[in-house]
Amino acid sequence: MRRAALPWLAAAMLGVATGCYHLGYEPDRAVGRTLAVPIFDNQTLRRHLEHDLTRHVRRELLESTSYHLAPQGPGVPELRGAIVAVQEGVLIAGSAEEVFYGELRVQVSAGVYLDGRLVAGEDTDGDGVPDAEFTLSGLAERDTTRGEDRASAADEALRDVAEMLALRLQGRVDDRHEPNQEAASAAPLQPGLQRALIQRDPDLYRIELPERRALRVTLYHDDTGLTQRLVGAGRATARDGGRILELVGGEEAGSHVIEVNGPCEGARYALLVEVLDDDPYEPNQDAAHATPLPRGALLRLLGRDEDWFVVERPAGREVEVVLRGPFSAMACDARGLPLRGVKREELEGGERLLVPAGEGSVFVRVQGDGTARAYVIQAR
Repeated sequence: MRRAALPWLAAAMLGVATGCYHLGYEPDRAVGRTLAVPIFDNQTLRRHLEHDLTRHVRRELLESTSYHLAPQGPGVPELRGAIVAVQEGVLIAGSAEEVFYGELRVQVSAGVYLDGRLVAGEDTDGDGVPDAEFTLSGLAERDTTRGEDRASAADEALRDVAEMLALRLQGRVDDRHEPNQEAASAAPLQPGLQRALIQRDPDLYRIELPERRALRVTLYHDDTGLTQRLVGAGRATARDGGRILELVGGEEAGSHVIEVNGPCEGARYALLVEVLDDDPYEPNQDAAHATPLPRGALLRLLGRDEDWFVVERPAGREVEVVLRGPFSAMACDARGLPLRGVKREELEGGERLLVPAGEGSVFVRVQGDGTARAYVIQAR
């Protein structure tokens, strides 16, 4: 969907090590179910995140676990942690370098301590005793065309961490969707980020797709060899080594099943489910319905099918068309025949067309591939 002019984060790391995953050490029985949760440390320059994270962790522990919160004091186990890194990547487009899309990841380390001794954390050597704090990464994506901003993305990433941390402290060996290893018991998923998932056997999920919509499912994992595929009827396009599945729906609503599987029992992962609308410029599959492309305007579309645009060419001046995305553009006349003298120049993440000066309108055709990947186009 997104090609960036600047580097942007491609995935979220959901565990502390590569390969097969060790489940967290179950807290010492003497700890009981009472915890003190002091404010997390913040080792980054992003201020105030520590207060939001602390609030989300306390709420998640109260709402989804059997832990009770208590003040700090002698004999009271403490959940101590720190925000150790914040990373952000963006997709920009246009001469003004406007941000269209961004990903933000927050990395946190945390563990439960009792009288200075770590009693709940990672058991990296498998001896049944914790020897390191949990390392967790929360991911959030933001699309500025939908009014999403950096603050909301940061809050979502922190809630992601809070949910994963609560799951670790429960010592659960399965996620909330089990059993879902068969199509008949596939767990229904709603659009959004599905966090704290655990693959111990084939995991099947059912997603409802309305008519004339596109589906994108992104799999995040810590390089554990997990894969995803579409089960049953339909055709999905895999991108980024299978990390992203895209499917274009038909004229009627449908139900689709996605399977996640891999070689490492206990691997943790997350799924981002997105249901995409047709872009607001449809239908524009021919010259008669071509979308006007004013000079200087920047349009964002989905490559479901062929898109036509019309650009008014001022007398005596050439026209420049810039496309950023996974598709290619062609300058043509109303019959779809290529114009002569057009120069094509490759750009990072796209291309530029230079149409020589002349009379009349210029049509531009962009041939989609049915995957509903996004692109942006601008006339200058």
